[in-house]
Amino acid sequence: MPKAIRIAVIGAGRFAGLAVLPILRRLPNVHLVAVTGRTPEKVARAAALYNVPQTFLSVEELLAGAEFDAAAVCTPPPAHTVAVTALLRAGKDVYCEKPLAPKLSEMEAMVTLAKEMDRVFMVGMNRRYAPVCVRAKELFADRQLDLCVVEKHKDVLDQRPLLNDGLHMIDYMRWVCGGQARVVSALARAEDADRESTLTAVIEFDGGPIGVFLMNRRAGRWTERATLHGGGCSTTLDFPDSSLTHLGGESTIYEFRPKDWAWAVDMLEKGGFQQEMEDFIQCVQSRGVPRAPAEDVVESHRVVDTIYRMCGLAGLD
Repeated sequence: MPKAIRIAVIGAGRFAGLAVLPILRRLPNVHLVAVTGRTPEKVARAAALYNVPQTFLSVEELLAGAEFDAAAVCTPPPAHTVAVTALLRAGKDVYCEKPLAPKLSEMEAMVTLAKEMDRVFMVGMNRRYAPVCVRAKELFADRQLDLCVVEKHKDVLDQRPLLNDGLHMIDYMRWVCGGQARVVSALARAEDADRESTLTAVIEFDGGPIGVFLMNRRAGRWTERATLHGGGCSTTLDFPDSSLTHLGGESTIYEFRPKDWAWAVDMLEKGGFQQEMEDFIQCVQSRGVPRAPAEDVVESHRVVDTIYRMCGLAGLD
């Protein structure tokens, strides 16, 4: 039987409560030993809801007061670097939510430290795990992918949406297309320097695939879509529910169906959150490399940085 993993969660906010804490609570061979956050009321509420035995108000307190093997960092992105660095230096394996940090230099320093400490270091890019997204990639495992068009639209004009949200689709495009990415062109319309309302980019990949990224933040609804073409095959996925594939003169509709687990929760598995956390735990146990290692995901952040600069917006420096 695999070794049981003792894990702490850094952050007791919305995402930790919606996904990370409930998933970790029910995974086999996982002991959720502590939760840390800045707000005592939130930390106490999370601990009571998920039966977490220890609570702390800082990473420093956590490291001094708890015995654990790994941590999931779910704090706001500006706080990632301090938490991840302290955890890696203490010899802990780390899962961190995206974006990894506000600056590329901070990301690179964390990746270097993880290598020096020989730690598993993973970033939460759940589209690499969501069933409809994985299925689309698998369709092109043995055929040439020519074109990948990804879209990320919302009805809210939020802050730095390419970095904080569109990054998911940039990362998925990189994962599907493979090879080095080179941004050919990019164009944006922005309300101000930190609120791009419309953004497009064309990206060329080693081996031939061309990627197109489209984003609008004044759309009528939340839409996340990817369309892949090549080798006589076309497939369009609508995250997180379904995909439509045209191949060999036939059209096939795929709709997500949750696994037959008594404790399965539809969205956590449908969105890939369950699978990415399982991958992290398995890699901590086996000392393997996760599907979304920080070193590779930093490359997706670099693409975002290049797009921003091409559009005349502030990069990640």
